[in-house]
Amino acid sequence: MLYILCFKYCLDFMMISVVMIIFYLKCGQD
Repeated sequence: MLYILCFKYCLDFMMISVVMIIFYLKCGQD
């Protein structure tokens, strides 16, 4: 149970990181 919760947290963190990087790159190109 705890392992699944940690995995979900890790996955959410990765998704947020990817979105932030894409947002940063798009803003940097303008």
